[in-house]
This record gives sequence, C-alpha cells and structure tokens, in this order.
Amino acid sequence: MYRPLPLTRVSPAFTNTLNTGGGTASGSGILNGAVVVLKSNPTDWFAFAGDNTGAQNCFYGLNGVAPDCMIAKYDALRGDPFFELDMRLAKDFKFGERMNPQLIV
Repeated sequence: MYRPLPLTRVSPAFTNTLNTGGGTASGSGILNGAVVVLKSNPTDWFAFAGDNTGAQNCFYGLNGVAPDCMIAKYDALRGDPFFELDMRLAKDFKFGERMNPQLIV
C-alpha cells in the first residue's frame, strides 16, 4: 500500500535592508551609510546615486538648498510570501526484521 508524504513550507514576506551601493551619504554623523531620498518621492532610492554632496545638501539644507530630503525607512523592501507543497508517494517493503527499504515516487 502506498502512503502520501506531503512536504509543506510556508514563508512570510521577509524584509530586506536597503543598500544601493551608491547614492548614500557616507561619512560620519546621522548620514553614515544612510540612503537619502526626496520627501516628494520616497521610493526613488537612486535619486542621489554617486552624489554624496547633493544628498548632504538636500538633507541638511546646505548651500542654499531647501532641506527637502529624508533618510529612507529601515527595512523598506519586502520579498514575496510563498506557499510550497510537494507530494510524494512512499511504499514500504519488509524483508525480515532488519531490512525495511522504502521506495519514494
């Protein structure tokens, strides 16, 4: 007789830390390694890609630039949740008392 072997895995949407590798305001202080985004478009993570001075000017309001930026939210990105189900059939065989091989289909 065959018996079913369900293998189930459910996973929530994991959070991902935003790290663009560019467009970050490097240095010391509050902007050390932070991603600076515009308040009007908080999902444009590459607005200041490679422009650390522009990011600092926008965030702090330096050099006549209005302070119209903020630091991107921590763990702002989420992956996709998923549900996985694998079904297998197994058949047990008995050969004496010691040998019990199992065939999985």
